Amino acid sequence: MISFQKSNSSIIVVAPIRETCAQTLSIICNCLHDHSQCSTLISILLNLLKHNGTWEIRHGALLTLKYTFNILKEIPNDIRIPCVQAIRQCLQDESDDVVATAAATLLPFVTQYESVVLDCAPGLISELISLLNSMDDLNSAASSIMNLLAKLLASNSAEKFKLSFAQVLPKIFPFCRHHTLPFRLAAIQTVMKIIEASQSKLNTCTSEELSVLEYTFRLFFERSILESDDKILTLIEQVCQLKSFLLWNS
Repeated sequence: MISFQKSNSSIIVVAPIRETCAQTLSIICNCLHDHSQCSTLISILLNLLKHNGTWEIRHGALLTLKYTFNILKEIPNDIRIPCVQAIRQCLQDESDDVVATAAATLLPFVTQYESVVLDCAPGLISELISLLNSMDDLNSAASSIMNLLAKLLASNSAEKFKLSFAQVLPKIFPFCRHHTLPFRLAAIQTVMKIIEASQSKLNTCTSEELSVLEYTFRLFFERSILESDDKILTLIEQVCQLKSFLLWNS
């Protein structure tokens, strides 16, 4: 099945096949009761991430890791740090599909092993913000990057308290108006997490930061008029409640 993850001159492996193989391999990994066997399989996948040729190989390996992390009750301790380091490198891949899947693969890892990610991947929040800065609203990876960023901003990362929201929020504003629902949802969730992470600094805001904050709430008010999705409208309502809380405590 691992061979199906690969692509060469004689066979073209399309995305649905890679997806199915990834799901199958993750189930097999979950059935391995010997941690050493599970570590071996994951190590093989990590080696595939180093492949410098066809991007589909890296993409297939990441898909398998993503499903594996989602269903495994416990990832072997010896493989956790290598996983984070290898997947983080894929965030700089030239393929948008690989970047998007790398971000989606780190999501369940952050959920289960937050401290491992924060300890062995310093500067990850800044790296994600830098990636967003280089993306336009047509980039397919932007939604996954924002989802991971929002997850990290909700963590206990000390890095989030160093954020200057006046510099970060404007990079996300274009995605709040995106024509695709997942992009708008990810953008609004990320904006909300950035504001929450910056609450302690709001009493000492500069005029520039206050201006950006004012524009943020105005943008969300406009979205509440134009938006048709109930989930996003609920999020916008939560942001408005956050605004009321900030005003009350300012």
